[in-house]
Amino acid sequence: MKNSIIGFLGLILLFGCKPKEVTRSISEEPKPYWVENRPINSLDYIGIGVAKKGPGVNFIESAKNNALSDLSSEIKVNLESNTVYYQTERGGIVNEDFRSTITTSAAADIEGYEMIGSWQNEQEYWVYYKLSKADYLRRVDEKRLNARKASLEHLSNAKLSQQKGDFKLAIQHYFDSFSAIQAYPSSSIEVTENGTLTFLDNLIYSNIQQLFSAIEFGQNKEKSVLDFNNRFSNHEYILISYNGKEIKEIPLIHRFYNQYGPVKQSIFSNENGILDVYVKATSLHPSRVKNDIYLDLDQLIGNRSDAAFIKQKVAKLVSPRYTLEAEVVPPKLFVNSHEYSFGKSNNKEILKSTLISELIKEGILIVDTYQKADLIAELKSDTKLQSEDANFTAVELSYSIQITEKESKKTVLSLVEGPLKGVSLDEERAAVKAYEKADGQLKRVSLVKIKSAILDF
Repeated sequence: MKNSIIGFLGLILLFGCKPKEVTRSISEEPKPYWVENRPINSLDYIGIGVAKKGPGVNFIESAKNNALSDLSSEIKVNLESNTVYYQTERGGIVNEDFRSTITTSAAADIEGYEMIGSWQNEQEYWVYYKLSKADYLRRVDEKRLNARKASLEHLSNAKLSQQKGDFKLAIQHYFDSFSAIQAYPSSSIEVTENGTLTFLDNLIYSNIQQLFSAIEFGQNKEKSVLDFNNRFSNHEYILISYNGKEIKEIPLIHRFYNQYGPVKQSIFSNENGILDVYVKATSLHPSRVKNDIYLDLDQLIGNRSDAAFIKQKVAKLVSPRYTLEAEVVPPKLFVNSHEYSFGKSNNKEILKSTLISELIKEGILIVDTYQKADLIAELKSDTKLQSEDANFTAVELSYSIQITEKESKKTVLSLVEGPLKGVSLDEERAAVKAYEKADGQLKRVSLVKIKSAILDF
C-alpha cells in the first residue's frame, strides 16, 4: 500500500513538471506599401490586381489578369490625358493624330511588363506589375512601322499585278495592304506619295478606286431585242477589260427582275474575258428589260480570316457596273373566228371578243389585217343538239383554236375544248348557255395554254 501511494505521487510529479505547449497562429507578412497606396511613377505604367481566395478558384491567374487589365486601362487613360493636352495646345490635324493614337494603344499587345511583387493573406492574393513607358511606346512605334512596311509592300505588288493585267491578284494584294494595318485607324499612318503627305489608308482606297474606274464593259453593236422569234430570251456576250486587257474569270453579279421580284445570279467572265449574260423577258410590260452587272466583291473576298474587316473597308468603294437593256417587242396577232350555232353563223363572236380582250391585257398586239400579223389565230366553235324532252333541251358546244406563224406556217398551238353542255327550255337559249360555259372555260383554261404557247415565259 505504501509503495502504491509513492508511485502515484511520482506520476503526479512527472506530469506536473512537463513543460506546457504554447499554441501560436502564423503571423501574416506585413502588407507592402503598394497594397495600401497605389504607386505614382512617371516612368512606368502600373498594374495592380487582386483576387479573392476560395475553393477551386485559380486566384493567382485571376489576380494576374486583373493586374494586366489595370495596366491596359492606365495606358489608355494616360494617352487620353496626353490627347487633351495636345488638343488644347495644337488642335487641327494633330488633334486627329492623337485621338487615333488612343485606339492604336488599345489594339497593341502588352509586352515587356515585369512583376514587382505579390502579397497574400487568408482571404486575398495581390500582384503588382509595371511596364516601362519608354519600352512600351518603342514597341508601339516598332509595330506601327512594321505594319506600314508590310502594307506598302502589298500596295507595290498590287500595282505591279495591275501592270501585268492580273486583275484578281491585284485586288488580293490591295486587300492584304488593308489587312496589314487592320489594327490601326485610318488616320494614324502617314506616307508620302508624289511629294504629298497623305494617309496610307486613303492611298489604298484611291488606288483601288482608280482600278475599278478603269474597268470597261464592251458595248453591243446591235440593239438587244426580245421577241417571239427568240422566244423572248437571248444570250448577250460582253467583254470586260482593264486598259485594253481582258479580265479573265472574274466574279460578277447579274441582277434582274422576274415575275417574283429581284433576282441575283453569280456569273464569271471566261478565259477570254467574255461574259455570257442570259436575258429573258417575263412579261411584255414594261417594253424594256434592264439587267445590272457589277463586281461581286464578296466572291473576291472569299473566306479570308479577315473577311468581315475587308467587307467593311470596301463597302465605301464604287464598284464597276454595267446596265444591259433589251427591247421587248410584242407579237402581232390576227384573230379569225367562225362561231356557229347548229352549223350557222351566229354573228356574235363571243369567244373572239374574250380572247382578244385577255390577250391585250398581256401586251400582245391585236392587228386588223392578215398582212400586219406575225401570228394567225383561227377560232372555230359550233353547237349541236344533244337531247330534248317536254321540259328541257340540252345542247353541247365544242371549240378549237389553232395558232400558226404567218411566214413559216409552223403551228404554235392547236387545242380543242368540249363538249360543254348548255340546258334550257329551247335550243336557242340552250346554245346561249353553252357559249357562256365556253366563255368561262376559255378564260380559266384555254388562255393559260395560249399565253404559254405565245409568250413562253
